Amino acid sequence: MNFKWLGAIGIIIFIYLLSNINLSLLITKFKNINLFLFAVSLSLIIPCIFIKSVKWLLLVEKKDRISLLNSMLAWVVGFGYGLITPARLGDFLRAKFLKIKLSKSLLTVLIDRLNDVFVLFILGLFSF
Repeated sequence: MNFKWLGAIGIIIFIYLLSNINLSLLITKFKNINLFLFAVSLSLIIPCIFIKSVKWLLLVEKKDRISLLNSMLAWVVGFGYGLITPARLGDFLRAKFLKIKLSKSLLTVLIDRLNDVFVLFILGLFSF
């Protein structure tokens, strides 16, 4: 599948969602948000994407590595499609950005996802 088609599918889904929401309610809700907290949350997005991209790149061998900017782009695309797919399978789209065999690049994404689950499990045990 070509990335251009995936972008078109994303735009179609976005337009569908926009056509099925109550815009007046959405505007009312946006008027009531705390601007300071909203700004803080927006300012934390870039460092979060940076850290997650670097974490994923650490799993990729040096000779197969892509640039940090492409890694961040891959993470954002994978995350976006992960939000609309069951079990966040869209995260595996990141594998298409690597310059290596698809099976090897899928393994890096799988290990990254398993690492996230493991960390959440350990934190859950400590909080329990």
